[in-house]
Amino acid sequence: MLEGIGYSVYSLLCWGIVSTVAAGLGFKVIGWFGWNFRSLLERGVFGLAIGLGILGYGVFVLGLAGWMKPWGVVILVGGVGVICWKESLGVWQQLYRSHFWKKQRGGGLGVEAKLVVFLGGGMFLLSLLLALAPPTAVDALIYHLEAPKRFLEAGRILAMPENSQANYPLTVQMLFAIGLALDSDVFAQLVTLGFALLLAGATWSFGSHFLRPRGRWEAVAILIGIPIFSIWASIPYVDIAWGLYEFLGMYALIYWVKRGENRWLVLSALLTGLALGSKYLAIFGLLAQGAWVLWQSCKHGWRKVFVNGLTFGGIALAIASPWYVKNWLWLGNPVYPFLFGGASWEVNHLEGLMAEIRLFSIWDYVLLLLNVYLKHERYASFMASIALPSPLYPLALLYPFVRQDRRMDKLAGLAVLRVLAWVLYPDTRIRYMLPFFPGLSLLTAYVLVNALRSLRVQSLSRLVVNGLVGGMLASGLLYASLYFVDVNPLPVLVGMEERQSFLHRRLKDYEGIQYVESELPANVKVMMLWDGRGYYCDQRCMPDADQTHWVRVVLSSSGVEQAADRLHAMGVTHLFLSLEDADYMLQNDPQGVHRQAAEFFLHQFQPACTDEIYRDEGVRIYELTCE
Repeated sequence: MLEGIGYSVYSLLCWGIVSTVAAGLGFKVIGWFGWNFRSLLERGVFGLAIGLGILGYGVFVLGLAGWMKPWGVVILVGGVGVICWKESLGVWQQLYRSHFWKKQRGGGLGVEAKLVVFLGGGMFLLSLLLALAPPTAVDALIYHLEAPKRFLEAGRILAMPENSQANYPLTVQMLFAIGLALDSDVFAQLVTLGFALLLAGATWSFGSHFLRPRGRWEAVAILIGIPIFSIWASIPYVDIAWGLYEFLGMYALIYWVKRGENRWLVLSALLTGLALGSKYLAIFGLLAQGAWVLWQSCKHGWRKVFVNGLTFGGIALAIASPWYVKNWLWLGNPVYPFLFGGASWEVNHLEGLMAEIRLFSIWDYVLLLLNVYLKHERYASFMASIALPSPLYPLALLYPFVRQDRRMDKLAGLAVLRVLAWVLYPDTRIRYMLPFFPGLSLLTAYVLVNALRSLRVQSLSRLVVNGLVGGMLASGLLYASLYFVDVNPLPVLVGMEERQSFLHRRLKDYEGIQYVESELPANVKVMMLWDGRGYYCDQRCMPDADQTHWVRVVLSSSGVEQAADRLHAMGVTHLFLSLEDADYMLQNDPQGVHRQAAEFFLHQFQPACTDEIYRDEGVRIYELTCE
């Protein structure tokens, strides 16, 4: 593997080539359906999003066919590039010929635009440098990267009941697999960063059509100024991609109503289907948007209600269905493992999962929109101190009182439905709000600009708007800078620090994993307790993706001897205890089962059946001694 600057340049080159091919593919599809967009930016955002989604499904098909190997991925991307070479070349030609920046310079960038360009550009630079560092995000190492890595090793898509998350809809992870096939795991982080840029571009594009003459730059500033947004943009999760597909689906629905052409309803369904193919929770977006389609169709009669509802829902479900049908056929549950359990899921395992999801009371749901600010740590899964929505979003509630025309009514209606759908989530984490962040940003910008426009002193109005916009962007840049300093990726990016050294200081379990790979025989089986981060470990490790390995052993055993027998039956020879992960589960243990399992291990099983062979600050490794 390349190191330092060479590796970064190689990864960026791969990202650029794949993005160009995907954009060409998206442009070709747009040409087939005749969607006439109003600007190059709008066409580019929709085209690249569509192309990336289709390319992800292409890798999925390779996996089903048993051709998910580096050569198969290269042939797929190269083949699409050959078929769409004119459109791919046209992407760069149109960018070169675009008068966008000339127009901006000719008219002079306003203060809001300059703030977004310079402060937002600084945030992008930090996100880019963070994205080029080796992946360390928890969920990425559990399944976002682990699943495609395992698929590539096997050459095909696998059913992985031992890692339930690896059986989720994985369209975006199939894009990550392209990078892994090309020997670049930071490619996945660049893909996420690309989706974040598209989301910001989609927000600006929508605002340029519906917020004239002011508000588009403010909307982008509100979105990217969310404290954790630039950090989300640098880690290989799928929430930003899911949010983009849902927002573009809303965008197309508004065009459908405005232009009265069913081709836009088809486009919305296509994008909603790609969202469903990327995240289970997109079903709530489908329900919200489907309800809006039916409501808009009522004015045209019941026949239209039926036809439009069937068109929208049928196309969206058809596009998403390969992932759900695969789970149904292979694991016995289309939404595995939720609701119905499935292969290798005991009743107590499923009950534990559902209990963990239902952490909130009815009163919590009533106060949810307030608590996401006041008690946001409860609704965060990453960097809880800054994981909260924009402090300006409550201004969107004033929309009915400052509305001066009806241009934003449709977006407001869709945003209300989407927020209500989020409230119904079984798991209301703040990053699961991303699908309606762009809409809220646009509504907030509309309220902000129009409310202050009524001031007699226009210079004061400008000052207030610019102060709020600049403050949001400055805070976002500050938090991104603090995180950047904490991660300190520059040494590894320029080759002054080795990749392994970087991982040593970022992951508390990495030294233990290196011990397993370097010191233990190839035929051992190391069960990781409460630690699901298996990406950097080879076949010796059994990652605890659901963080219930040891809990299930304890709950199904009557004592030390039976627990040892069960481990032997599973082929386990060693136990890998991550203190950090065990402590996290003990702090989030509503049923008390993790504490019960930990006490059984420390006071009964570990003294009687193991020898400690390794320890460091974060890890203990034990060899089983019971026969």
